[in-house]
Amino acid sequence: MKTLLTVVFITLPLVVLVIDFFRYPFFKMRMKLEKISVESLLTQPIIQLGIYNANRIQIALDSVNNEKFASYEAEESKALVISHFVDQGEHSITEGELGRVARSKLDRVSPDDNRSLVDNFPFERTARAGQVFELPLKIPKSNYQQFPIDRLFIVLLHYGPASRLMANSVSDVLDRAKKARISEIIIPCLGYKWNDKNSSGFDHYFGVVFESLAKKPARANVCLSIYSDWPTFTLEEAVSSLNRVWGSGPSWKQKLELYRCEFRAVLLFTSICLFASSLYTPLTLTNFLIIAISYGGLATGSSTLVNFYTQGQSPRFRLFSQIAVWTVLAVTFPFLDHWSSEHVFGTGGK
Repeated sequence: MKTLLTVVFITLPLVVLVIDFFRYPFFKMRMKLEKISVESLLTQPIIQLGIYNANRIQIALDSVNNEKFASYEAEESKALVISHFVDQGEHSITEGELGRVARSKLDRVSPDDNRSLVDNFPFERTARAGQVFELPLKIPKSNYQQFPIDRLFIVLLHYGPASRLMANSVSDVLDRAKKARISEIIIPCLGYKWNDKNSSGFDHYFGVVFESLAKKPARANVCLSIYSDWPTFTLEEAVSSLNRVWGSGPSWKQKLELYRCEFRAVLLFTSICLFASSLYTPLTLTNFLIIAISYGGLATGSSTLVNFYTQGQSPRFRLFSQIAVWTVLAVTFPFLDHWSSEHVFGTGGK
């Protein structure tokens, strides 16, 4: 019985670690591709760019009019972001081109959802640029493959050049998607019109998305959707902008970074510490709690110390230094309990 309890206590941090891996992504930052080309977009339905702030970033060449729109990956729930435009003078709302196409397709596959969209979102004069509206969709299973979207996010933007309102709107969308447990967010090039020189540019669009993800990770698949029917020169401009912003915009500190690294490492080394301690003392519930809490405090406190002494060093050096300290603390923990200032200064002034 004691042996069984010992095994349970030692493996308990590992169980928590495994659960954490299932709940959250493995990487926080991981650049898989630095650059893509128009040719690769034309030959592949979707391209994995990497992971940015725990979000899997993808790029797709697609159109809502396509029969297989958004069918490149099977996800539990998908959301599509569309834009409407607010006239700055009259506060009147104009449906964007993507919104018209999406509503037309929604009318074919799910008339009830289309009526709900028209009835519930009249966009009265009180509506203002920067607002975000959302509509849960209930598309019949028989038509779901034609439009595999579970939620619509409608972003209100001003006509003309880009503004900070788009950044606020995208952040709001990410917040709402996280609360709704959306697993994939499809974000087309909001506010862009290839034949309108005054519309938002690609640099602003991609920059806004990455800036918003840096502040408020949705922990979802974020698909940057480029309209497949644009002229070739527009596609080349979009790809060139993406390569420029993706390579430098997110301000990569390193091209590979683990998500919740310190928390997960402490769990792993707590298990090692418990094993080392079990060789010298029985792991009762009380002992388990004392050892686990004490080691957790030592490990997290040592991170501050290591960061202080390794300032200016490379991230890899700092990581290996921290691992070395965690390892030493875990293995020697049974002996650290006997350490006292009395061993240094003596007792009673002697």
